[in-house]
Amino acid sequence: MMAAFAKANLPIPKLTAIATDGAPAMIGSVNGLVGLCKADQTFPEFWNFHCIIHREQLVSKSLNLDNVMKPVMEIVNYIHTHALNHRQFKILIPELDTGLPGDLPLHCTVRWLSKGQVLSRFFELLDAVKLHGREEQGLSRALGPRVDYGSGLFGRHAVSLRQTESDPAG
Repeated sequence: MMAAFAKANLPIPKLTAIATDGAPAMIGSVNGLVGLCKADQTFPEFWNFHCIIHREQLVSKSLNLDNVMKPVMEIVNYIHTHALNHRQFKILIPELDTGLPGDLPLHCTVRWLSKGQVLSRFFELLDAVKLHGREEQGLSRALGPRVDYGSGLFGRHAVSLRQTESDPAG
């Protein structure tokens, strides 16, 4: 283990904390990384905690937002995959004088950040989507609050993730 730290040129005296994923191989008191580091006399005192990004990822796996994402993605994909509809939709947005950029992002991955961007943008343009008239009857009324909830949830996750990534101390 010390060889790995030396190879990575990590100054061990500056170590203040270890963030783990909670697995026994990481937090075990005898054979886990944290246990081995605490047993090693050359290691300074440090805090160990469960990484917040890993916790959020675990939550994202257990949340079922298919009732939000599936209809939104069907509508977004319908608008994007038919060139005439896409052009008409892009023309409609400036006519509504919303002050918003004139397009919906195309969701192409399963990452939270991408989902959050699509949901936030879709919610901003929900009136234009309704006017465009391509959603199923009654879908837009029921979909509005769900999209707002989903975009808020994904948005808060994205903000905390960006803050964590940009924090020079973290």
